[in-house]
Amino acid sequence: MSEKSSNIVSSMIRVRGSLELGEHCIVDDFCYFAADIHSGSYVHIAHGVTVLGKGNRCAIGDFSAI
Repeated sequence: MSEKSSNIVSSMIRVRGSLELGEHCIVDDFCYFAADIHSGSYVHIAHGVTVLGKGNRCAIGDFSAI
């Protein structure tokens, strides 16, 4: 998991792949990622979000919320 110090990432997430975050990102509790996640800056991933796609890349653009 790659994250910058300006990010807020819950310790209550599960990652089965990679998680690369831009700057000023927030990942809430109970998220599950089974894909390679690449996000831009100023992204918010809300409570309980699940992203599936093992072996595939999921790109999230700047200023996005899921």
